[in-house]
Amino acid sequence: MAERKPDGRTEGRHAPTMEHPFHRGIYNTRKDINSIVHAHPPSLVAFSMSTRKFPFDLIPSLSAGDHYLPVSAYALPGSKELGKNISHTFNSGCNAAFLENHGIIATADNLPAAFHRLENLETMAAILLDILRTGKGIFQENENIPITNELKKYSFKETEMPEITLGEISIGKEIIDIARRAYSRKLCTATSGCFSARTGSASFIITPEGEDWEYIELNDLVRASSGKAEAGKKLSQFAHLHEAIYHAHPEINAIACALPVSLMTFALSGEEFSTHTIPESYLALNEVILAGQELLYDDPGKLSRMLSGKRQNLLIRNECFLSTGSTLFQAFDRLEVAEFTAQSLISSSSLHPLKFISPEKLKDLERMFQ
Repeated sequence: MAERKPDGRTEGRHAPTMEHPFHRGIYNTRKDINSIVHAHPPSLVAFSMSTRKFPFDLIPSLSAGDHYLPVSAYALPGSKELGKNISHTFNSGCNAAFLENHGIIATADNLPAAFHRLENLETMAAILLDILRTGKGIFQENENIPITNELKKYSFKETEMPEITLGEISIGKEIIDIARRAYSRKLCTATSGCFSARTGSASFIITPEGEDWEYIELNDLVRASSGKAEAGKKLSQFAHLHEAIYHAHPEINAIACALPVSLMTFALSGEEFSTHTIPESYLALNEVILAGQELLYDDPGKLSRMLSGKRQNLLIRNECFLSTGSTLFQAFDRLEVAEFTAQSLISSSSLHPLKFISPEKLKDLERMFQ
């Protein structure tokens, strides 16, 4: 590590990166920025070379706050000109920007938040590239829906909960294990998605909003019951939907909401997501439909009623993939199978025409295995 002093001196065992001038320029231009991450992730680098603009705020949980990310003009790496170009770009108030033919810069109040912004943008870029590869349009749901991570109209009353039980501790540890496993499999980013499990007829434990899966602890989880939530905790934006599902479906004991790249390609493009690819996909997922984004905001009860015996999972347009199960592992398994199925569909887009399992053969599968 090296510390760069205001007077230009460097302290530390190593020399600073050759690109330190533009870091200094951003800090001088934007006093609200305390951390900067500059990187060259493949999907974002692809967009840094494009002459076209693409919206990066189509998925609320992955948005950096800008509809189009600005592009800082190319200049020689490490040069004063590059620093000047980047400072000019960030002077506009953006939180992230492309460096033309170079990479990406993400900023925030602290280093973890800057990393999370970078990771979310790379995920968004990968989704957009998959849509473009498959030749599908980019669909944006109702423009009147605010791009926000908060559903303020569905508020839980904060309350003091009784001491946590041994059963709840066991369920909480399993939730954390499943969440970390999903992150390690790239089924979600460090701060997107949520996982919950039922603890009673009207009670459940759910992961908090915006906490990093690598560092989440048992005490971070939120207990909720009948419209009330544990005081002083960061309740997930999807908590109201989870509560509606548990209320409507006593057979469901676990729910996962995640944003894996291939599934979100279908959630944005509106293309049909078929599970009729191989027996394993159909038996694990049955039918998956695409639900409107507006239902999450206006009628979560209707979303919950879309689930049934043959439909345990939903794609919510521009939001997430939702899987359910009688156990946390089953909900995770369905999530993972769904993403692998989506990957295979995207990979096969250049192999058309495709052959899917016929309705008659699907009925044979149902008779044999369900």
